[in-house]
Amino acid sequence: FRAPQVEGSSNLSPAWAELGRLVFESDEPVAVDALFAALAAPPFGVTAGLVPVLLVAFMQVHPHEISMYREGVFVAEPSIADFEVLLRRPELFAVAGSAVRGERAAVLTRLAGSLKTPDALVPVVRALIRMVKGMPETSWRTRSLPDAVLRLRDAFERARSPERLLFQDVPEALGLPAIGSDAADGEQITAFFEGLNGALQTWAAHGPAQVKQARRVLLEALGFPATEQGWAQLTEQAQA
Repeated sequence: FRAPQVEGSSNLSPAWAELGRLVFESDEPVAVDALFAALAAPPFGVTAGLVPVLLVAFMQVHPHEISMYREGVFVAEPSIADFEVLLRRPELFAVAGSAVRGERAAVLTRLAGSLKTPDALVPVVRALIRMVKGMPETSWRTRSLPDAVLRLRDAFERARSPERLLFQDVPEALGLPAIGSDAADGEQITAFFEGLNGALQTWAAHGPAQVKQARRVLLEALGFPATEQGWAQLTEQAQA
């Protein structure tokens, strides 16, 4: 996917430029129905059947700078089902463009390297959400975690925007100031990553600890020693 040529026969370039202006020059997510109305109005006159296709193509050209929201909630990985609903109810959706500078850019670059994603806001936040969503259900429901980890979990559960989640909600959950667009502060960035890594490691360790505890309870209840040897004996007997 690429932008239409300025002198192309399709004459889509002016509408495409207007779409970019509306998305990237706004400080807030832009309602999709408002985008559609703007592109349908003079002097663009994009037809109702074409305008959703144009929006999807625009999102494909800018996959790392565009985020989508459904009823105000960030959609980390938009699916075919989301676009099918968008065709019928565009007023439920909004899109936003992101520009990251200063300290935020430094944090983003470091996270992108750790997560092996493109150095851009949307793929980094998407990878973070995918990582924490991979934790077992018990780790999402337990209250037996440090307060900072519980606050971090709540931040991911109520994520409304990738920019707010990464640069405001996560630092606040860790007891740190929000990350701004000023020149990078090495000490603040170090504190952020130490806090984030520590909280994620504690959160990730909860699931295996629960499995280990459940195994011990089961072995003791069935009269086996709570050891690896006892587990092997139980497994052998259960198979027999």
